[in-house]
Amino acid sequence: MRRSAIFYRGAMRRVSRIVILLLVLQPFSFGTISKDEIIVQLRRSVPSWVIEHRARSQGITFTMDEQIASELRSKGASESLIRILFEISNNNRSTPAGRQEHVTKKMSLPGTRTEPLSLPFNVTMDFVWIPPGEFEMGCSYNDVDCTPNELPRHKVRITRGFEMGVYKVTHQQWAAVMSNKRINSTVPVGWALPTNYGGSADERLDLRKFLARLNARDDKYVYRLPTEAEWEYAARAGTIERLYGPLDDIAWYEDNSRGIPHPVGQKKANAWGLFDMIGNVSEWCSDRYSPDYYKESPVDDPQGPDHGVKGEQGRVAFTVRGQVYLSSARSVRVSNRWRGPDFYTTDYYDGFRVVRQRRAP
Repeated sequence: MRRSAIFYRGAMRRVSRIVILLLVLQPFSFGTISKDEIIVQLRRSVPSWVIEHRARSQGITFTMDEQIASELRSKGASESLIRILFEISNNNRSTPAGRQEHVTKKMSLPGTRTEPLSLPFNVTMDFVWIPPGEFEMGCSYNDVDCTPNELPRHKVRITRGFEMGVYKVTHQQWAAVMSNKRINSTVPVGWALPTNYGGSADERLDLRKFLARLNARDDKYVYRLPTEAEWEYAARAGTIERLYGPLDDIAWYEDNSRGIPHPVGQKKANAWGLFDMIGNVSEWCSDRYSPDYYKESPVDDPQGPDHGVKGEQGRVAFTVRGQVYLSSARSVRVSNRWRGPDFYTTDYYDGFRVVRQRRAP
């Protein structure tokens, strides 16, 4: 009798789960799923794994991009669901149009590793794909530590995808390009480079020279610094929070760095596979710095102000992002921005990360 009761209760639990699953799936129409149907399910608190299963088995009617991804995230979609929708979209070859789009555009997931750049002495520079999309730039939601230069929060649209260096530029990479020397240090470069690594007192010219030498390779890419908007878009990788993970897991800062910079790639990457986007050493952007620029920034592809503030030696100052290994926990945030020392000032804290785009045919 007891065994029968246990069996009965177990059977009823299984039947209940099946009934719940059928009720959850019932609002979906048969066949492929539209974006609007997914939003309806998210609003009804349907688990993401249920939507993932249906999308995998039935397919989707739309092409994923970062704008749609941001919309779905705002409705509660998990990162797992977002990745699966991108995967399905990229592999959708069910129609001639879909096959042609896949072949001609070669769409890829955000954070997909692309062709590495080969440098002398078997040194390489790795890149990931950053797709076009929209995001909210500036002070993160519920961030009480924001300063006035991070306001107002505003919409930014990146209209053209680009590739970004997985890591900050290291001493090893700098020496391979600037000095034709082999060294083993993967600590990111700061702006007080030893002269035998190719540094000098005129750091702005050295940075230009580094990029010029990459561009002189005359391969299919143009190499440059990221704009400030591109940097924050890539650093956030879809998040609206002040950090893209637990601070000690993702960054070297005041409480864990022991007062020194560290080799790249030792902390966890963000959702798009970029390491050390905050902490360790900060990163130059191509924008001139203005504390009030967000009040006038355009929506599409902001490039920074025409006239920024002056640096310590009266020269134009550029924007620096990411904070450093000596920064406090309160200041290590993806939205934090500040005026770097001008490009002619040596500094132990500021490095850079390379982005590239395909040359126009």
